[in-house]
Parts: sequence; C-alpha cells; structure tokens
Amino acid sequence: MPDRSQVTDSFRRYLTLAPGQRSTVILRDVFGYTTAEVADLTGTSIAAVKAALHRGRKALQKSLATPGQPLKPLSEPEKQQLLLYARLFNDRNFDALRDRLTDEVHLELVSRTFMTGKKEVAGYFGNYDRVDDWPMMPGRVEGHPALLVFDPQDKDANPVYFILLCFENRNVQSIRDFRYARYVVTGAEWERFG
Repeated sequence: MPDRSQVTDSFRRYLTLAPGQRSTVILRDVFGYTTAEVADLTGTSIAAVKAALHRGRKALQKSLATPGQPLKPLSEPEKQQLLLYARLFNDRNFDALRDRLTDEVHLELVSRTFMTGKKEVAGYFGNYDRVDDWPMMPGRVEGHPALLVFDPQDKDANPVYFILLCFENRNVQSIRDFRYARYVVTGAEWERFG
C-alpha cells in the first residue's frame, strides 16, 4: 500500500480541475467506472460525462506538459486583494466581504455543497461568524491565491486547511473552501505572506 504522502501527491493535480471534471475524471480514469456508471453516480447524462472527461483530461495533459515550470508569482493587485480579503475576514467584516463578491460568484464548500450567485453565497459568511477557530493568513497553495487557516492556539504551525480564491478585477469570482476536507492540506505546497 502506498503511504499517505504518495496518495496526496498523486491526487494533487486533480485539485486544479473544476468539481464536475474532477469527479468525472477520477471516477472514470482512476476508479475505472464505465461512462454510464459515472453518469448515474454524478446524476448527469452520458453526454455531460463525456464532455467533462474531455475537458478534464485536456486540462490534466496541459498541467503535465510543464511540470518543471516555476510557479508564477502573484501580481501585485492579486496580492493586495488577498491581503485585504484576509484582513476583512479576520476583522469579521462580513458585510464588506459580501460586497466584494461578483454577481455570478461560485462557492464550493468541498465535500459539502456548491452554490452559485451572490445572493446564495452571501449566507456562507454567517457560518464563519458563529465560530472562532480560524485566524486567516494570506498566502498561496500550489500557486493559487489562498487564505491559510491556522489553529488559533498555534499560529506558527502548518495551516489546518485553506480557502482558494479567484479574483475578477477587485471582486471575488470563486471560493473553494476546504474546511471539511482538511486532509488536502497534507503535502500541499503552500506559502504565507506577511
């Protein structure tokens, strides 16, 4: 049996795929389900599975074509948006965070739910308002802008999970929150800003 770090390394590249593509490619190409079985498991049509497989495989091939490329640094505007987002989160200024969502924002609370649209996603911040186990630090994970979430009792340790963010101009276009999939942080390449 491979150890956990080998499994994590093997699946890390799948995290860059959109959720539908990721589940379809893993079910079909890793676990060996038929196209019809994948359609049944994901509640989609066979045509949708084939399309997701095509796009997902193409994206994976592209990511494998340049394995030795250094990670592109975040642009200064991206870095400033990330610093502001982390500060607003830590200040519990959730109204300001809601104002920074695009109208078509996507939220994936990994292993739990997927939401689309500013109105639906706005409620996401209320859940964080009810807990206090999350000092957020700006950084990046696997080259993507992220909030690194630390244990409030040990902020110098490794992050316990992370939230990937994608910005469009000055607003947040997508959020991928790994609060309920904390195993993903094991073996992930991350760096903290500030």
